[in-house]
Amino acid sequence: MILPFTIGRNLLETTLLTRKEIYGFSLFDVKYFFPVYLSDVFLLLIYQNYLSKGFTVYKKVSKLTISYKLAFVSFVTFIIFTAVRSIDHEFGDLIILSSIVLIKFLLIFFVVTLINFRKHKEKINQLIAASTLFQAILIIVEQFRGGNLAIFIEKTLPGMETGTASAEAGDILRANGTFNEPNIAAVFLLINVCIILPLAFRKILLRKQISSYLYLAVSLISLLAIIFTGSRSIYLLTCFVLGYYFLRYKKEITKIALFCWGKLSVKIAMALTIIVSFSYLFSRISSIPDVFNDKGSLSYRSELNRYVLLLSQRSILGIGLDMTPYYIAKNFKTMDSSPVIFDQAPAHNIFVQIITETGIFGLISFILFIYFALKDIIVINRPVNSFAVASIVYLFAAQFHPIFTSHPEIFSFFILYLSIANNLRLES
Repeated sequence: MILPFTIGRNLLETTLLTRKEIYGFSLFDVKYFFPVYLSDVFLLLIYQNYLSKGFTVYKKVSKLTISYKLAFVSFVTFIIFTAVRSIDHEFGDLIILSSIVLIKFLLIFFVVTLINFRKHKEKINQLIAASTLFQAILIIVEQFRGGNLAIFIEKTLPGMETGTASAEAGDILRANGTFNEPNIAAVFLLINVCIILPLAFRKILLRKQISSYLYLAVSLISLLAIIFTGSRSIYLLTCFVLGYYFLRYKKEITKIALFCWGKLSVKIAMALTIIVSFSYLFSRISSIPDVFNDKGSLSYRSELNRYVLLLSQRSILGIGLDMTPYYIAKNFKTMDSSPVIFDQAPAHNIFVQIITETGIFGLISFILFIYFALKDIIVINRPVNSFAVASIVYLFAAQFHPIFTSHPEIFSFFILYLSIANNLRLES
């Protein structure tokens, strides 16, 4: 029996374990690797620089809203409930390490209050646009190449040397950039488009046409890249995002459209884009009915979530953060002696994963964190807070994809954008 048992929490620490079937039970070699990224070093440097100046030097922290403080306290409570589960757990030391990873998210949530965001706002926007453009171009190149570029870590994973194939149509390549999963790449691109696209419209109002068209170009290239990830749920979310921004920026969009339509180069670019992407997009959309059959992705997600919820009945404090893959593999039963390949992924719903792994108290704490973090930034009649939009889009995407601690790189963006959204609300 081949068990695709995920070890670790990021792509660098993912391997496949091959085990021979043993009638009645299976053996597992459980290991844990603490994920460390280069960005973690810069995060610590920011705090080191702040603490070296003393707590009284920077006064801005005292201006935090009550909702922001309650969100902070709620996340601290969530970490405590997660760590408490380590008591008398068979993998208590691993759960403690997972709790430490949550502390990093807490530091990310608070870090925006330690910097002068207004002063560096334009640079941050440029950095977001640059990183998004890099991923978008990489995905497009992979699609035309017909596989991964073999220069990133994904080439070392068995079965992923050429890329990820569609579940319903194995001949369709789904490009993933530097991420190990195309859906995660699609979420990354979309939440950043939520930030970059309104920048282009605002620059029009400020008569900064060059920067406006640059941001617009990055947004359009990113939307093309989203098509090549093949993520149909993100297709739907993208339509909602574009519809929302169309309603909020009708005048700016009309002005840009009238200007661009008179350019021959723009018409040629649009025609080429349609020619290149239409066949792929049509094939993905036409396969939507297959999603609902017995082997479709919706059936897979619902069945996985149902089984994971059954695990939540084990303890009121949950089975332990990030322990879902282990318990799914441990409880998996084989019939006769035929080889079986199965996927023991975390729940494809962030709330299902949290209640299963951290229990009812952990879920309540996390929901309170989301509520207080969003409470002051969702205001209909005010100018669009694009970081708030990106955060909300992430939450919708998290109802269909495992983008919590199993993919800490994308969850970090959610926490960061949620904090920036509150920072913008504070400055306004």
